[in-house]
Amino acid sequence: MRVLVVLMCAFLAFAGPAVRAQPADAVARALAGRDAGQAGISADHARRVSEAWAGYERNIGGPLRQWAAAEVDAVRGDTVFYPFSGPDFPTVNLLYPGAARYVLVANQYANAPPALDKLEAGRLVQYLDSYARHFGFYAQIGFFRTNDLDREAARAGLRVGVTDLLMGFASRLDHEVVSVEPIQVRADGADVEPHPGPRADAATWRSVRLVLLRAGRGVLVDYVRADLSDGGLARAPALRAFVERMAAHRTVFKAASHLPQRPQFAVLRAAVLARAPSIVQDETGIDYALLEEAFDVTLYGRYARAHHLFSSAMNRSLADAYRDRGDVRPLGFRVGYEKRPGSAVQVAMRREASDIHVLERRVAARMERYAARPKVVYLSRGLAGTPEEHAYLDAVAVRLPQSRGATVVSIMVDRKGAVLDASVDKGSDERLGDVVRRMDRMPVPPASVASRGDAVVVTLNLR
Repeated sequence: MRVLVVLMCAFLAFAGPAVRAQPADAVARALAGRDAGQAGISADHARRVSEAWAGYERNIGGPLRQWAAAEVDAVRGDTVFYPFSGPDFPTVNLLYPGAARYVLVANQYANAPPALDKLEAGRLVQYLDSYARHFGFYAQIGFFRTNDLDREAARAGLRVGVTDLLMGFASRLDHEVVSVEPIQVRADGADVEPHPGPRADAATWRSVRLVLLRAGRGVLVDYVRADLSDGGLARAPALRAFVERMAAHRTVFKAASHLPQRPQFAVLRAAVLARAPSIVQDETGIDYALLEEAFDVTLYGRYARAHHLFSSAMNRSLADAYRDRGDVRPLGFRVGYEKRPGSAVQVAMRREASDIHVLERRVAARMERYAARPKVVYLSRGLAGTPEEHAYLDAVAVRLPQSRGATVVSIMVDRKGAVLDASVDKGSDERLGDVVRRMDRMPVPPASVASRGDAVVVTLNLR
């Protein structure tokens, strides 16, 4: 503990003066609805956030805390690694309440702490309303949707950022927020370091460190903005070294859009499989067929197929395990994407092998077989990279009927344009869902897409 406190103090001394005059903990408590009246924080904001948190504790947080205490190998003072986390600090903190450091990595940019005391009254009301909505949505479902975070980040002017949410969560989890500072991955990838850039520059704050105290114990939360795909890591060798180093710690995957199962995330997947002492994940984490080669896996809850937004083939080996194994344990709370059969969690403990080289060869062979499986390409407005791909999305959109409200449509087609699967989310227009599901053909995908996979999932936002 003394070493951690010394390191915290050294970090703060190196980082220099804080970017905001208002103390970080005062901002965190205000965001968390714990100090109505401070800096113009209304009683209504405090009520909305407090009620949302009470619901989260009742339906998700409390049961998760009790389950983790009995089922998860928490070791006091450890570091925990959480890829694809977004600002989801509550999950990893409740799973591992005794950890000394949490390393969260996601593709959204962090930001400087909000200067609530500097905001004009009308803008403060607007900001707090947005904050309460984000906080309440998380409290209801227990995770953040990437599209929501990306839309918020794309807004001009005042917005609720990753840092703001981390600060509010830390306060609600009874941590004092000592400081919030910008960080970057060191050039050698060994760890993070203070960012030397100007504090007034938003680019300086893409990644942040929260220094926390709880019951006199120092805690670090490092949020690192990163593209974890193989291409992203290839473009940033220091980041790849950092990720591989973090993969040697206990690892968590939740609501990860099945990214760890996709071919383009092989570097991260291989690092975790080779180095992590344990993994706690839902069905969107590493494929069960790979996991069972190196780990003893305990299954909780129920799992038959992926959420309808994803391919039904995702994690098929896990569905088979839930069906065939007779030792599945119950799970009394919601985790990740809501599905009709319920939630599923796997706790994987590394299996000690007498010959580690034999184990490595077995894992490598299974990964080769896994990589040879049919590949699916995902295409949306944000993922389209060429004019032909944008034109293809327009051609698909023209085929779809008009929606009476905001609707997300996902359609899987093969290389010849035949519709393999379709789903409608968010919308209340049942007619639209029936029409989409009856379609049997879409335009043929462009060569730039068809050459990368056996099928393409097109996702469109209809207004």
